[in-house]
Amino acid sequence: MTQLQAARKRIITAQMRRVAERERVTPEYIMDQVAKGYLVIPANVQHLAGAGAARSQLDPIGIGRAVSTKVNANIGASPVASDKLLE
Repeated sequence: MTQLQAARKRIITAQMRRVAERERVTPEYIMDQVAKGYLVIPANVQHLAGAGAARSQLDPIGIGRAVSTKVNANIGASPVASDKLLE
């Protein structure tokens, strides 16, 4: 069952509880936001099938208007420069 399916059946999953804990809101709030389509929880355990120990390391987060903004940035040295002055 997906997070969306569970939310629409009014079932609070462990992933919803974890997102609620991270965001400091109630699990019911997270469930409602998922059910309405305002929040997604990318927590696909099937994706990690066969990953062994990595499977137990799944730590779901919420993405959407209903929760805090997450920024994923890869900042570091790059062999490609966009500014000719850096060469």
